[in-house]
Amino acid sequence: MGTYNIPRNTKGEGRLFYIFSTKALLWTVGGLMLGVVIKTILKYIGSLFKAAGAFNIVGIILTIILALLGFVIGTFKMPKNERFEITKKAAGIGLDKVLIESIKFKLNRVKLYVYDTDELSREEIEHELDEKEKNEEKEEKLRAEQIEKANRNRRGYIR
Repeated sequence: MGTYNIPRNTKGEGRLFYIFSTKALLWTVGGLMLGVVIKTILKYIGSLFKAAGAFNIVGIILTIILALLGFVIGTFKMPKNERFEITKKAAGIGLDKVLIESIKFKLNRVKLYVYDTDELSREEIEHELDEKEKNEEKEEKLRAEQIEKANRNRRGYIR
């Protein structure tokens, strides 16, 4: 008897350094650049108040936080959590994809229409009842025709 290898998903096993992917690097650099811009603005504001050192430290901290946030957005996927509807629907999708799609949705200002579901279900039920009545009438007609046909084809039937 020969050996049989059970198939399994080995896609992620060779990706030891996935956290250093190009996408994560780009998001990290984006967060870093935004942090540097904010740091420069804070440094300029600090020089106006003659407290450039304090504002510079706050800018460095914000730069590090934004770089880490960019790394997290580029690397992690949306977790699955049954408590929240968005995590049920978007579980397993990258955070960057979720973020970009939500921004696109907000910018398009798509109108959502909410219908009265009671009225829709009432119409569906009425439609189903009408169909049921029509089907019953057709079946009754078919039965009557079959009985009539059977009566005509009887042998020895005396009228």
